[in-house]
Amino acid sequence: MNPGAGIVLAVILGTLPGIIAQRKGRCFVDWWLYGMALFAVALVHALLLQPERTRCIYKGVFLLATGRSEGLQYFGDSRARFLASLASLALWPAIGIAALAAGTGRPEMASDVMASVCAVLAPPVITYELATRWDRAAQWTRYATGFNWCQWALPVVGFVLITIIGELGRNGLPGDAAPVLLVGAFSAYGLWLHWFIAWHGLVVSRVRAALLVVVVNAVTVMLVALPQLLARIHA
Repeated sequence: MNPGAGIVLAVILGTLPGIIAQRKGRCFVDWWLYGMALFAVALVHALLLQPERTRCIYKGVFLLATGRSEGLQYFGDSRARFLASLASLALWPAIGIAALAAGTGRPEMASDVMASVCAVLAPPVITYELATRWDRAAQWTRYATGFNWCQWALPVVGFVLITIIGELGRNGLPGDAAPVLLVGAFSAYGLWLHWFIAWHGLVVSRVRAALLVVVVNAVTVMLVALPQLLARIHA
């Protein structure tokens, strides 16, 4: 099966746990994404869910992305909620692994898959260690769940920035300045959002939140770059 067909199949299969979870009071979209990434696990998980009334996490994402800390209340602090948020980010690594297992992926794709797995797993591992050292382990689950789901806000912000900078380009912005402005604005927003969620989610000082952002991003970049570097060395 080629990667394109795998994506289509994942999209279709993901609807089943999404529908089951929605009927039990959960948000369809997050369980749909969960099902796309890990269908068998999400299906069993959805079948075992107890009915309850919950608020949809996408309002929480919107509130946090616009600088309102009350958005954290829309995310649960249970292990199941965290795993669901993590599974949504694991979709693309899972597709890459499936393509490699089926023999349809490029040989060099293995390093890309390793890098994407590191990018998904490194932040929660590092932040948990820091939260434990700062006696904030009790707040970590809600923080990590909110952080994971807010990664879906970044493509939307990127699209908005591209639109704005494109309009500025049509009104006289130099062409060589547009990419610099886009990358700078997008990076600044991503770092700010991470800092904001850490500050309010872990209930730490602004300085500690900034330290967490620096450590997590620095270590993650190194881990993501390592598979690429090893692949070039052995090429």
